[in-house]
Amino acid sequence: MIFAVATTGIAGPNSDESGKPVGLVYIAVYAQGEVTVKECLFVGDRDLIRFRASVEALDEVRKKYFEKTIVFA
Repeated sequence: MIFAVATTGIAGPNSDESGKPVGLVYIAVYAQGEVTVKECLFVGDRDLIRFRASVEALDEVRKKYFEKTIVFA
């Protein structure tokens, strides 16, 4: 099985010139030919936002793994 994960967003401490809020993160997961994207808005300082984004990204991979591997009879 092939999986990939990517994140992008604004962790702070300040917003960029786009005006998007600090804490806005997008998580993309590729799983067996299917791509899903999740939009998240985290609260906290830069380190906390980055930590929460990484945990959420890994959780999305975990969910996709079980979705693709569990077969119900």
